[in-house]
Formats: sequence, C-alpha cells, structure tokens
Amino acid sequence: MHLHDIAWESVKRRKARFAFVLAAVVLGIGTVVALAALTRTMQTEVGDELDKFGANIVVTPKSDVLDLAYGSLALGGLPVTREELTLDDAVQIRSIPNHHNVSAVAPKLLGVTTVGETRVVLIGTRFAQEPGRQWWQISGELPRTREQVLLGADAATALRASIGSTLSIAGHDVQVTGVLAPTGSMDDRAILCDLEVAQQALGRPHGVSLIEVSALCRGCPIEDIVAQISAALPHAK
Repeated sequence: MHLHDIAWESVKRRKARFAFVLAAVVLGIGTVVALAALTRTMQTEVGDELDKFGANIVVTPKSDVLDLAYGSLALGGLPVTREELTLDDAVQIRSIPNHHNVSAVAPKLLGVTTVGETRVVLIGTRFAQEPGRQWWQISGELPRTREQVLLGADAATALRASIGSTLSIAGHDVQVTGVLAPTGSMDDRAILCDLEVAQQALGRPHGVSLIEVSALCRGCPIEDIVAQISAALPHAK
C-alpha cells in the first residue's frame, strides 16, 4: 500500500475532521486574500481623494535673505539674491524620471495692478492646467479663453462687477465668466486671468511667481518627486 492510499483511507474514516480542517484552511486563505484586496482598494481610494485636493508641491524661486537689525530693533529681511522662475521650468518638471506620477503642472504669476481706480491682486494661470480645487464654489464657469476672467468675491464687490461684466486689464478687455464664493484666502481679493494676460499687465513676459505641482499620492513617494524636481531646478525650492 502506498502512502497516498494510507492518507486517502484516513480521510475516508475521518470525514468530519477532514471537512473541518478543509473549511478552516479555505476560510484562512479567503480572509488573507480579502484583507489584501481591501488594503489595496483603500490605498487607491485614499490616494485618489487626496489627489483631488489639488497641488501638493509648490515650487518657488530660491532666494537669500539678510536679516536686518539695529540694536534690539528687528527691521525684517532684505532679499540679497533672488532667482527667477520661467515657463521653461514648468516644462522641465514634466521631464523628471517620475513625470508619469505628475497629474498637473500649473505655473502662476502673482502681482498687484489697477483696474479702473481699484487696486486688485492679479493671478495669472493656465486654467486648462489648473489642479482641481474641490473647495471652490463658482457662480458661472471657469474661463476658457484669454478674454475671460474669474473674480474672487471681494474683488467682484470692489469692482462692482458680475458675470458678463467687461473689465480692462492693462488695455486688454476681458469678460467675467464666473465669481468665486468666499474662500477665506487671497483668491477672494483676486482676479484670476490667463497667464499671458497677467505677464503683459505686470511687465514680466516670461516670468512666473510659482509653479504648483499635483503629484499622484500613489505609485511614487512624494519625497522622491520633490527630490527629482530639486535636481532639475537647482535655482528653485
């Protein structure tokens, strides 16, 4: 009699015990598989939800600041050297090794300008590349062309403008397509317009103030992407 015959005869004599052991093994394997699948699903869903909140990396120009003081009186910081960011830097970010984990690269130019007789914050961006901002509540719609702008709540009040109004920014006529509900941020006091319109109005044809990067939270650690961007843009932080 062979070994497998002995094992089979033992199983036939102890059917209940064999069924119990088999059920326990199947249940254990099923539990492990289910937990592994649940963990992967939760990681994916959490990563996707975090990605919806927009940029999680902000690239700004690197600068050296000299702290000034006279006696015990602190006079603040004085920028000694300051690098500049350009649109080429935004293109460079798209070439990092983990570029496939980057879902959005949005260069922005910020400054103050006068519209009519009102001083407002001007934020130039490319709306098609803008990371998702789930907290934005917009009356109207996002701009789609260079001739359209989005107003913050306070800016709309100060300019006495609403959806459909026409404004002049540095001689460039634009139409208001949407108004942001109050956010409690600088957006409330700003006009959000096309990047090239802002560059023309602020006299910086190629410059940007910062670059927002939305990196996928799954598939690659954010620290790796930050390190790769720092290597590609040594003049930025």
